[in-house]
Parts: sequence; C-alpha cells; structure tokens
Amino acid sequence: MRKIGVLGLAVALTCVCSGVLNAQTKHAPSLEESLSLKTIGGARISPDGRFIVYRVRETDWKENAYVRQIWLANVTTGASFQLTRGKKSSDAPEWSPDGQWLAFIGEREANAIVHAGAAEKKEGKDEKKEGDGKPAARQIWVISPDGGEAWELTQQEEDIAGFHWSKDGKQIAFTAPTVESKSEKERKEKYSEYEVFEEDFRQNQLWVADASEGEAQHSPVKARQITRDAALNVNGFAWSPDGKRIAFGATHNPMLAFAGGEDIYLADLAKDNAVRKIVALDGPDRDPMFSPDGKQIAFGTALAQPYFYYAKGTLLWWMWSEYLRSRRQNPGTCRTSRHNLMKIREFLSGVRMGFIL
Repeated sequence: MRKIGVLGLAVALTCVCSGVLNAQTKHAPSLEESLSLKTIGGARISPDGRFIVYRVRETDWKENAYVRQIWLANVTTGASFQLTRGKKSSDAPEWSPDGQWLAFIGEREANAIVHAGAAEKKEGKDEKKEGDGKPAARQIWVISPDGGEAWELTQQEEDIAGFHWSKDGKQIAFTAPTVESKSEKERKEKYSEYEVFEEDFRQNQLWVADASEGEAQHSPVKARQITRDAALNVNGFAWSPDGKRIAFGATHNPMLAFAGGEDIYLADLAKDNAVRKIVALDGPDRDPMFSPDGKQIAFGTALAQPYFYYAKGTLLWWMWSEYLRSRRQNPGTCRTSRHNLMKIREFLSGVRMGFIL
C-alpha cells in the first residue's frame, strides 16, 4: 500500500510540475507569427524510391505573398536540400517516369531567360506571327534532381493550370486557356481592361508538349492543342498507359457553382484528337484514372447527391473500351441506361467497403 501511495504521489507531482512548466512556456501566436510559419506539402516519391520531392511555403512580407520552393529529401540519409530558388514560386513538382527529371510550374522573370536560338528569333522579330505574344508567368520548367539550371518547356500566352507526364516520359499534357481572341484584344485597346462579372471567363483547354524535343535542345517547344471546344472547361485528366488517349473531366463553366455538371470525356490522340463523352451520370463525375492495362477508367462521382461538396464521394469504374465498341453514338444514354446502372449497382454492392471514399 505504501508503494502504491508513493507512486501515486510521484505521478501527481509530475502532472503538477508539467502543468506549471506548460503554463510558463505557453504562448499564443500572433497573427503575424501564424502567417510566417513555414509549411510543407505536395510530397512525391521518386520512381526508384530514393528521393522525396516536396515544396516549402514561406511568407514574403515585402511582396505581400506566399512563395513556394521545391526541396528534395534523400530517403537513405535523411538529408534535404533546396532545388529551386528565386523571388517567384516554383510549385507542383512531378517526377518523370524514369526519375531522371522533375517538371514543375514556375513563375520566373522572363527578362532573365535566354534560350538557345534566341539570336535567330531576334533577327526575324519583324516577322511576328499571330499567337506569338508575350508568354504568361506560369510555365512548365524541367530540372534534374541532381541540381543545375532548370530549362523552360513551354511558353504559353496564358497561365498553365496543371500538367502530367505521359507514361513513357516523352510528352507532357497540361491545361491552359486559349489566347485572347481578336475581338477581346480590340475591346481592351478601345475600352481598356475591365471584366464582366460571371461572363468574362476563360475555359481551360488540353494541350500536349513534346518533352523529348525540349530535353534535346533545353529550350521551349510549341505545344499542340488537343481540345478546341469553347464550351468545355477541362479540369483533372490522366494519360492512358499507351499514351494514345487522355481521359479528362470537364464542365461547361469554370465557376464553382457549375461544378455539379462535370462529366468524363476521352480524347483520342491517334485519331486527330477526336473527343467524345464517355461518362454522363448525374455527377459531378471527375478525376478519371486508367487501369494499368488501359481497359478501364476509375473516376469519382457524387451520383447526384444533394450538397455533394460536403458529402462522401463514390469511386466507380467504367469499361470504356467495351462501351466504345458497343455504342457508336454519344453516350448521353449513360444517364438512363438500365444495363449500365445495374452494373454500377452490382459493382458498388461488391466493393462498398473498399471504394467508398
């Protein structure tokens, strides 16, 4: 009994002492201290598992902005080093499939960049073609994980939103709006810059850049436009394993209020970039991903749940290859097809534990 009593007293004293120490060291951070905290995110493991790339966000009070830079951690040694530097952010790093390169979206000062072949372009500056405007701030850059200078892959006239490597590492697909139309430029010249609320928005389209060509010359390449439907705003997308197709989610308006109408489309790069809708459930249907054999597509959907922003989503699969073979018309009938809905219900009943997110 005496031992128990002594033990209880020791525990009580420990708790009291720790409470006193906590009270002495307790500090409520100010708003400025909270905003000045460094944060990390976007961690991605290299294909060989030796490195982890991640981004560090710091506060630049002078420029009144958050600045993100890319860091690399060695899994074996635990050592970390900074891969990118500058006054502007470098964000969204993604490994090439072979692990030899890291692509990222950078906001770099264009005046300080000199590319190979710049002298030839300067000589022909009077022969400016339509679409050869000033590059936007957010472009895709590529850097070696061993360090060194990054090289610019794209020079789009509008900011790039997101990108992904193809499975073979030879191409990079990305989303970005099209350039200003002639009427938009004329309006700006005549009336200066202004914006019509909920009407002046730019739809993201899908583009592909040749990463192999960019690597060979370490300078920007001209991207080719894959989607050209001004009524579609491309969001999340994924490459097929063979690099011949890209599945993507798209809405008819980039505004948040229209997110519930997102459906899944398929762009066939081997057939003149033909685009067709393959999933049109009462969604939103979003974030498609190919199976390793390329025959199925998994995607998230809300199945028309009210308040889907706050509800749990559902993960479904779609045998797109069978569907395209059996149906030649636009798959709008996917909404009401009894056969397809039965397959979905059967699938959900069999994998509900593993696939409800």
